[in-house]
Amino acid sequence: MNMTREDIIKKFQDLNVWERGEERAPHKPLLVLYAIGKLLHGEDSLRYVDIEEDLRELLKEFGPWRPNYRPQDPFWRLRNVRNEEDKVWEIPNEYKIREGKRKNGKSTGDAIIGDLRQYGIGRFLKPIAEQLHNDFGLRFEIIGGLLGSHFPITYHEDILQTVGIELSFGIPNQPRDPNFRRKILEAYSHRCAICGFNVKLRDRPIALEAAHIKWRMAEGPDKEGNGIALCSLHHKLFDRGAFTLSDQLKIRVSEHVDKTSVGFEEWLKQFDGQEINFPPRKHIYYPNEDYTGWHLKEVFKGPHREKI
Repeated sequence: MNMTREDIIKKFQDLNVWERGEERAPHKPLLVLYAIGKLLHGEDSLRYVDIEEDLRELLKEFGPWRPNYRPQDPFWRLRNVRNEEDKVWEIPNEYKIREGKRKNGKSTGDAIIGDLRQYGIGRFLKPIAEQLHNDFGLRFEIIGGLLGSHFPITYHEDILQTVGIELSFGIPNQPRDPNFRRKILEAYSHRCAICGFNVKLRDRPIALEAAHIKWRMAEGPDKEGNGIALCSLHHKLFDRGAFTLSDQLKIRVSEHVDKTSVGFEEWLKQFDGQEINFPPRKHIYYPNEDYTGWHLKEVFKGPHREKI
């Protein structure tokens, strides 16, 4: 089956997403993004039983609130298309999976969950998988289109971190360890290391991110010593070089930050010269001086305001 880039892009643009009024149903887009992340890590086929809980967590964190979540629905229904030429996803042994029945004997369209757990293996069609794996531009367009069509921009980085996708401009794409964010946020007890911000919506942290100290495009690894939990604002300030960390994990604010600007006192100056206020629970998660040293030299807009 020959497919051009344009054919593949159109298939994902025309993804059949369930709609009812103003209700959000990002289930299929989340599965597609998750599957692309797995593909970049060398996993072409996904056993439903292995990814069920990952999908459930994605729906909890990035989908609308529900009393319960059904990760089986996007996995099973993504294979359904209006026309065969629109197909992107297949379950090769779907003939082994029964669908539920209504009282009148008609199919519900939903897979019997026990069958799905036993037999369900999903994957992109082979020509789509091959082009997604080899063509960064194609991945960028599809991923960007899905994010832009189904999620506000404040969701994008968290989704990409969670599914293990790194999008970078003009450099080779490198997959991110999907466990990196979870491990770092847990290590810092789900609060910003600088200011302690830890707002949650129900039981889900919001505006809290796992920041790389040494950037990915500089070959910074997805490992404990290269991560720090930061609120969205301190993450942006850190990546822009407004502050850095010394070898002793003291916060060092750049003298180039305008001290008359609104927010300077609250978000930067009051922390200047202090050790990080909310360090990780275990020593293994403490920032490694190799990575803080890189940040100091390559990112920090020094010199420091005052000598520490």
